[in-house]
Amino acid sequence: MIPGTTQIAPKIHAAPLGQNRLRPETWALCALILAMFMAGCAVEDVWPSKRDNPQRQSPPGRQAPDEDQNDGQQDGDDPLTNNTTNNHGADAGEPPDNDDGQDDVTDDAEDTDDPGDATPDDPEDTDDADDDNGQGGVPDNPDAGDDEPQCDPEAHMTDSMNCACAGACDQPEAELCVDGQCVCDPELHAEDQENCACQGPCGDDQECSYGLCHTIPPAQYVWVPANTFLMGSPSDELGVSYDEAQHYVQLTDALYVQTTEVTQRQWSDLMGWNPARFGRCGPECPVENVSWLDAVFFANTLSESEGLQPCYNDWGDPIQSPTGHPKDCEGYRLPTEAEWEYIARAGSEEAYFTGESRQTSCGSDPNLREAGWYCNNSENHTQQVAGKAPNDFGLYDVHGNVAEWVHDRYLRDYENLTMADPLGPSDGRGRVFRGGSWLDEARNCRAGARAAAADNSRQHTVGFRLVRTALEDR
Repeated sequence: MIPGTTQIAPKIHAAPLGQNRLRPETWALCALILAMFMAGCAVEDVWPSKRDNPQRQSPPGRQAPDEDQNDGQQDGDDPLTNNTTNNHGADAGEPPDNDDGQDDVTDDAEDTDDPGDATPDDPEDTDDADDDNGQGGVPDNPDAGDDEPQCDPEAHMTDSMNCACAGACDQPEAELCVDGQCVCDPELHAEDQENCACQGPCGDDQECSYGLCHTIPPAQYVWVPANTFLMGSPSDELGVSYDEAQHYVQLTDALYVQTTEVTQRQWSDLMGWNPARFGRCGPECPVENVSWLDAVFFANTLSESEGLQPCYNDWGDPIQSPTGHPKDCEGYRLPTEAEWEYIARAGSEEAYFTGESRQTSCGSDPNLREAGWYCNNSENHTQQVAGKAPNDFGLYDVHGNVAEWVHDRYLRDYENLTMADPLGPSDGRGRVFRGGSWLDEARNCRAGARAAAADNSRQHTVGFRLVRTALEDR
């Protein structure tokens, strides 16, 4: 009891006899629980959870005051309104500035959200009055593109994925970006009969290869375009010889090239007899044991059978050629040495069109084994043609199986010949053969390897394949 005061005893009404009496402590506890319950409902209305309402909003039945009303509102007039106004920058679900619900002086001083304020107090503010009443200010979610660098058309003038910033070149016959325009890509139409290299359709008697319309080649032949290539072998190539100096050669005419070496069947059907030593190999094995003179005689016979002017006379010299060069004759012939290396390499500058040389003798060379038959895998005889991988021109057996006669006589320093359509000397030690055979070591099967023999010699390791100049495509 406090001194100077009078103690007042609480009035307790006695319950009627037989009923339970409610103790004062129980009444007080019930009142406290009820007060806490009511206070919790009020807070839930003002500060809804993020789960129920991710964005702040006015409690049901209340309207959020605008800025003009807030300016005239005195602190403490309405705890609900003050809490909402002074904490509009806070995330939904956060408590008000003060636990007691009173407006904090510091917050009120710092909160300067007025219609002229161009920058929201909180960058995460998603419900400023500025945005709602249209009084100016920066939008809550500005256009993301304003912050991103603009596409520069000048930097995309050759970008086929975004040509001049206008999008990808992905329409038919408009696949390549050139000078900011989507145009036809010749490489994608290099074999397109209807739009060959983007130049339009080929003729009825033509086909499209390597981006060029050309006359359809004879059966079992392919069309090979004219080109310039690097002939010879690099000085550091494994197995290189002294007579393989590298030099550039220009071939000015396209060729029809036989895809395989002449087979025993082809020889027998045309000539009526079979000179091959390995007759047991079968009709699809290459013919061999034929001399250079035998080969050109076969070529003349084939030309005559198809109504073409033969290229050779009895001694093998070119005939019916205005220039004396075999490329200018009409019929079938042996390729020149430069033509043979060009068609064998098919764009490769390695020892084999399958890759570099890894062996010089009869050891296993995976690149050579993929391309041809030699002393490592031939089982000591010829094999059927086209049994190994073709090169990029579609030619088989340019490495191994049988070596192949070419037109030229041998010249050691062949790099001294003319660059355009070189041709060996008019006389010399003998005729050249290329490519190596089933009996040869790996070094002799390289694209740059050279060998020669008398034009009347016959060997069971040497055969040939024929070509024709594509005169129609000049």
